[in-house]
Amino acid sequence: MKSWKKLVLVLLGTFMIAVGVSFFLVPAGLISGGATGMALVLYKAFGLPMTIGIWGVSILFFALGFFALGKRYALSILLSSVAYPLFYSFTDLMARRVPALTDDIFLCTAFAGICLGLGIGLVMRAGASTGGNVLIVFYCSRGEDPGLAHFVIRRGQAQQVIH
Repeated sequence: MKSWKKLVLVLLGTFMIAVGVSFFLVPAGLISGGATGMALVLYKAFGLPMTIGIWGVSILFFALGFFALGKRYALSILLSSVAYPLFYSFTDLMARRVPALTDDIFLCTAFAGICLGLGIGLVMRAGASTGGNVLIVFYCSRGEDPGLAHFVIRRGQAQQVIH
């Protein structure tokens, strides 16, 4: 696949993720995994603005990916690590200016799932990554420490409990 197509897929996918979070997850009080879920927990627990939380977690995952898995992995998440907080800031402003698209929790869950699934699928189709939990999965798949797979599950459970 040509590099400009990969760039477009990563940017479009990352934008779709931001739309799903801004228009459906946050207004409905839902929580997700990865960097977004951690930022949501920081927002709910400490009032830290989502954008700052997303930037912080994205930078953390990028640094961890660079040191744990090397430059090649870090480069695969660089674009989405920078684009996602920017896209989230933009879509959050848009979402605050229009009335909620739906108040139905089921519809918010479904639409968020569609947006996030489509977004992550486009990013993966480009051979890139959004970072987050993928870092832990990649690290575990190298055979370094299979116990880390349990960390992914426990962290997700902790996010749900905190919410």
